[in-house]
Amino acid sequence: MYDKNKVIKLMEDNLGICEKIYKGEDSKAFSESQETINNNIVFTEFIEMIPKLQQLGVDIPIEVILQQLKNLVDAYEYRDSMLLADTLRYEINDSLQVYLEILEQLEKENIML
Repeated sequence: MYDKNKVIKLMEDNLGICEKIYKGEDSKAFSESQETINNNIVFTEFIEMIPKLQQLGVDIPIEVILQQLKNLVDAYEYRDSMLLADTLRYEINDSLQVYLEILEQLEKENIML
């Protein structure tokens, strides 16, 4: 169910979107980011996994993740390309990195959720 390769791919896609923004290809980046987010369930899986992780004693700062999602929504609402790039690169990808590390640890300890 949880696929590390999907997490890695989403992180790479996010960086690609950021690069387009930095090159001034804002409209293309917004279009790609909306498609990427709409067609990808990785972040949703992570959010849905949080209660199970908390039961295992893993501390996930839900407030931080919610703020990151709010920043992402704000970037779309205001068509703010720099906010979108910063949110994807420095916030969403950071959370995805944590998710990836959690998946690797669960795999290493042979824990199924």
